[in-house]
Amino acid sequence: MSRQWGRVEFGDEWPSDKPVGLILALIAAVVSTGAVLYYQYQRDWPYVERLYLKTYLATGLAGIARPASYYALPLIIDGKGGLRLPVIGEVIPAALPNGQAGIALTEWAVKHGAVRLEWQEHMYDNGHLHA
Repeated sequence: MSRQWGRVEFGDEWPSDKPVGLILALIAAVVSTGAVLYYQYQRDWPYVERLYLKTYLATGLAGIARPASYYALPLIIDGKGGLRLPVIGEVIPAALPNGQAGIALTEWAVKHGAVRLEWQEHMYDNGHLHA
């Protein structure tokens, strides 16, 4: 038999020495992981957790360089003048009077002693806030 199997025109260049398949697989993995995380973020995360995401990431990165930093966070002021961070079920997205997006207290939070919600900037320990 004198027949040669395969494609002769590729010669010595096939298979390629460039890792195109590996690069495409890595890109597909990164994109699909990002899509799954975004879907989970939108579907499963409560509003207050989405509100704290940037601060959570910032405290993790800043904690490497310095022990404390200033952060502006929404704080609930109760009837006794105490300040605390809102938890799940105490804040919801709302439209401000000027039409911009904002946050508001839920009826449940008001029933349980919350008087108002206020953004305040304080210095926080990065490790403690990150935890």
